[in-house]
Amino acid sequence: MLLKLVPQRQGQDCVISCLASVTERPYEEILSIATKMCPKVLARGLFMTEARKILKKLGLKSKMSHAG
Repeated sequence: MLLKLVPQRQGQDCVISCLASVTERPYEEILSIATKMCPKVLARGLFMTEARKILKKLGLKSKMSHAG
């Protein structure tokens, strides 16, 4: 499977771009969901816990893994 990479559009939207890439959803859809959860998302970015909530909202499962 080849990923179609969705480029960042601003300085703090790397997680939005990443989620758009791996879910094959439009950047705007991910941004819309993220903005509802965190209105200042483009000013501060997203934490992994928030990214996981977005995936859940899209009906996708995620799993945290810790190195060590």
